[in-house]
Amino acid sequence: MNKGNRYRKGDKIVVLNDMNDKWLHDMSRMKRWGWTSSYYKLIHRRVITAVVGNTIYINAPIVQTIEDQYGGGIVYKYYTLSEPIRNIGFEGLRLKSSYLSEYDERHGWTGIVYSGIEDSWLRQVTAENFGYGLFSAESWAQRVTVEDSAMLDHKSQIKGGKSALVLFYLVNSMAQYEVSTI
Repeated sequence: MNKGNRYRKGDKIVVLNDMNDKWLHDMSRMKRWGWTSSYYKLIHRRVITAVVGNTIYINAPIVQTIEDQYGGGIVYKYYTLSEPIRNIGFEGLRLKSSYLSEYDERHGWTGIVYSGIEDSWLRQVTAENFGYGLFSAESWAQRVTVEDSAMLDHKSQIKGGKSALVLFYLVNSMAQYEVSTI
């Protein structure tokens, strides 16, 4: 990577793998359902364990290769404004959304949204009739376990990116960055 010497052991970083249309065609075949490459951004939060020249070493592997031909990637430091909430979970719940028709888009969309949390869980949670899914991990949520849970009978128009059990997004409103390309 370029500018690897800007980083130090212990820095919190994000490695962003930014997929392009070639990746969408070659690797996923999801284009046939109307998905676009702008939907795919793999975001990995890591901690630097060592820096040697322009090479950084991180605390956990990233199994997806990051190649220029498939969109490349960037690395950036992040600084959070507050500590995440830790060790919180929901268990033994049944959530149900009210709807007007099979393809209703104006009702409950996601059963549970975790934001800014770490080391948390959902266990034995069932959601029914939501537009998107049971659970969404957003805004820096990480290390969340979803176990023995289900999303039943989606109610929405079926298009690319809808009707999922679990959704993962990154919303960067709580962080600042310094960016380097890979």
